[in-house]
Amino acid sequence: MPLIDFKTDLKSLRYGSDKPNGGSSAQPYIQSPIPGSYNSNLSNEAMAAFDSYYETNRTSLDFPIRGGRVVEIGGNRYTTPSNDIDTTRIKNFLKDAPRGPIFIQKQKGLQLTNPNTQVPNTILNIGGFFNVDNQVLPVTRTYNPANTIAQVAAQGTGTHFNRQGISPTLYESPQTTYAFIVANTNSASQNRLTILRSLKLKNTTTFQFKVDDVINGGLDLRTVNTLGISTTQNQILNYQGGPGSLYGIGSTIIRRATSTVPNKVYSKFAMTYEQLAGQSTRAGDDANYTNVQDFRNQLDPEVVAISDYSIYSLERRLNIGNPGENVYPKVKYNSIIPPAIDKLNELNIFYYNAKNNDPWQAGGTDTRDVIKFAFECMSNNVSTNATALVFRAFLDGAIQDNNTAEFNSFRYLGRGETFRTYEGYDRSISFAFKILVQTRSEMKPLYRKLNHLISQIYPDYSPISNFMRGNVVRLTIGDYLYRVPGFLDSVNVTLNTDVGWEILLNEYYEGPDVAQAPFVVNVSCGFKPIMDILPRRESYQNPYVPLIMQTDDFLQDSITSYVTTGVETPAQIAKQNTQPITLPRLTSPNAPTTFTGTIPNIQPNTQPKQPPPVKKGVGQGKGRINFMPRGLNSGANALSPMGPSGNGGGAFDNQGSGGSQYNEQRLQRGG
Repeated sequence: MPLIDFKTDLKSLRYGSDKPNGGSSAQPYIQSPIPGSYNSNLSNEAMAAFDSYYETNRTSLDFPIRGGRVVEIGGNRYTTPSNDIDTTRIKNFLKDAPRGPIFIQKQKGLQLTNPNTQVPNTILNIGGFFNVDNQVLPVTRTYNPANTIAQVAAQGTGTHFNRQGISPTLYESPQTTYAFIVANTNSASQNRLTILRSLKLKNTTTFQFKVDDVINGGLDLRTVNTLGISTTQNQILNYQGGPGSLYGIGSTIIRRATSTVPNKVYSKFAMTYEQLAGQSTRAGDDANYTNVQDFRNQLDPEVVAISDYSIYSLERRLNIGNPGENVYPKVKYNSIIPPAIDKLNELNIFYYNAKNNDPWQAGGTDTRDVIKFAFECMSNNVSTNATALVFRAFLDGAIQDNNTAEFNSFRYLGRGETFRTYEGYDRSISFAFKILVQTRSEMKPLYRKLNHLISQIYPDYSPISNFMRGNVVRLTIGDYLYRVPGFLDSVNVTLNTDVGWEILLNEYYEGPDVAQAPFVVNVSCGFKPIMDILPRRESYQNPYVPLIMQTDDFLQDSITSYVTTGVETPAQIAKQNTQPITLPRLTSPNAPTTFTGTIPNIQPNTQPKQPPPVKKGVGQGKGRINFMPRGLNSGANALSPMGPSGNGGGAFDNQGSGGSQYNEQRLQRGG
């Protein structure tokens, strides 16, 4: 190659003279000899070390640590893995002006943007363009490049140094971190939230708090200054540097959103800041018992509705239980915890007299729920007896109440319309609900009630005739359907596998009150009502037909508010029906003429039929009898049963209108 033959062998090129207008950049910061072309100043041991290093790292495995194995140089044991080379490279970079020193100053400025926290202070000679010497700063807001160099040297060995601080080994203990100090060494006077509560939620009208306020409040003044808590009431924090500064130049100010002067009340439905500051921390409460503090008791009772949670909570009013409540310091798997039990779920099926009681009267307070939900399975032998199945109203999805009318359709010959006659109606109700086993005491009663509900689909047999019979059930869903009789045409059960099951492992004694079954069961039902009233349309004459909302005649109470303007009473309508009906008379468009002729007396004729003689002059003038088929109305005067005849002298019609008129019936009688 000409370049090798005439210029160089590519092994004698030198670094330097790489800057514009001459000069050397002193880069790369690490300059190693080319293998096989070592400088004569290197010893044989050094050249052997370089060869070993190159051979080790040629595969780029970087195992077991970055840089491969440890090598020796000379007679002394000296390690030169890649992290040592990197350390030398970074040191040379930090010394390379102006980039290295400017990089250090930027890191110091970035460290100054950290927020003030409760950590040890340190003294650092910042120098540089900040012109701040020997400044006392929190350790988290200081930077020393020695920490970075120490971490580079230890990279890959599992050793870690903090970036912040004036020394890699100073304040490295976990006991000097913010998390440890706040959790373990802070007293009440040093707690940040306690200090803010005392100084910022205080009932005061002064613009600034004083040192005496801190001391008299039992607070630590040094902590107040360390955290940068502002002395003015319209600010929370105000200190030099921090996130609000630019490379540590400027201040961080966190202002409060609203004034905390108690005289300025923003809402009658909320506490003032002074009331919030005075709340108890509930120190020393027993973890086994809940101690709920009702803040509404401290508000204006004229504005805020107040009720006693200990009496009117859902757990107390409806006996739903609290699964998280405990009365024992140690709970076994088969422990029975009474406050956790849902009393309605624990309630088994019970028998009662359905004529004199409903399930909620017969079942007592354990049947309370947000809405009423029960099945009353009526006895086929004694009509007044029933079995109550009361479930917690975990209704799932929509409740469908379908009401359909049935009509018979037909057509008349020669007509295109479809005529319909009403034949009846049909009604079906569908709904779904969930069964939730909350504690072990509820599993057997709930599945017992579910089994009894499913059995209503199956036949019942008379103990006397042994005939198969259906089962009547009264359904209640709130007040929309209240004790409506009918029959269940479907009960579909879905075992929910998305929730847990009772597994009933036999290593421990489980007891007879649980079984291998899911804690949640989905049940969907179809119901056909049997009306115990005469189902009919509501009208003015029949203003109340309780198809829904049958409880205590709820809908009947509002009938008096109907608007009845212009509506005739049934008595008035009945009186009108007794009067004769008069139809309007049909008359000819032209006034009829008076008939002056003589109607012949028609006698029975025993002779052969012959056409009657025609008298001259008849048919013109005053009148003529013209017996014509219906619909043929030609001539001057015609007798027509269809209404007025044509124009002419006299006319006969079947309405009796005109001066001298006869109808067809009288003519046929001959009179």
